[in-house]
Amino acid sequence: MSEARTKLLRALKALYVIAVVVAMAWGLARMDVLGDGRLLGILLRPQSFGFVIAWCGMVILLGALWRLWLDWRYAVRLPASEWMPAQVLAWAGRYLPGKFGLLLGKLVIARREHLSWREVGASVLVEQLAYVSSGIVVGIALLPEAAVGSLTSLPPLIASHWDMLRILLVAVVAAAFPVSVRVIDHMHRPAGSKVKPAAGLISTLGLLALYVLPHALIGSAFWLILREISDLPVPIGQAVAVLALAHVAGILALFAPAGIGVREAVIAGGLAGLISFPQALLLAVALRLLTLLGDGGLLLLALASRGRRNEAG
Repeated sequence: MSEARTKLLRALKALYVIAVVVAMAWGLARMDVLGDGRLLGILLRPQSFGFVIAWCGMVILLGALWRLWLDWRYAVRLPASEWMPAQVLAWAGRYLPGKFGLLLGKLVIARREHLSWREVGASVLVEQLAYVSSGIVVGIALLPEAAVGSLTSLPPLIASHWDMLRILLVAVVAAAFPVSVRVIDHMHRPAGSKVKPAAGLISTLGLLALYVLPHALIGSAFWLILREISDLPVPIGQAVAVLALAHVAGILALFAPAGIGVREAVIAGGLAGLISFPQALLLAVALRLLTLLGDGGLLLLALASRGRRNEAG
């Protein structure tokens, strides 16, 4: 890619982020959420503090699952003092353009372990694939038929046959995951590697099942906030499904640092019928602020931990 094209893409991404921030700020200003205290009211709820704790727990859990895959696939057992800082730094890298920060934060492991950079890169790809695939499975499996029917952009045939389609779609995603992992293994296996040629079917499907846990954790915390601001009963399954699909869309949107704008749009669309669009926008902005708070706290802890380790070394 030429330097001029790279600069153009960076400029377009920057303009996209600015446009999203301006649009959200304009929407909030029209609702006067600062003046009437609605945004602050959401942020100061006990459920919001619980969401921040759950967010941090989700990040650590994702790191533990990545460490587990390194053990299963490469027989590398990282101590918590290594994988936790690497996970937090990689997670903070979501805010870099193109999601490359997710990889850069963990490449430091290649210097300390008997792993090539290609193998570390493969482990990160598998990690992201597992998170996306499990999010799709959770979203499809738990999204109620009524919520699907409220999406006017979908053909009516999909909503009317949703129960049958969800089984088929979950089966397709679950079957595609081991195949995709095998392809990643083949593409990133360095010449002369002593690691077994491919991961087993049981271990890959087990990994996919375990990655449901982070979605369930943060989705449950999201549900606790949502039910406090909705006048209608909120199914926990719908809350977990909507947030899982929002996170998946945010990851797949390579042009959106940390999924900004994309995640908020999915949340607003997925909650149609439960809360109004202004409420959904307000909730999405509150979640963005809470996740920034959680990410900032984790990053400070990781940097402090690395500083203490360097002093001890």
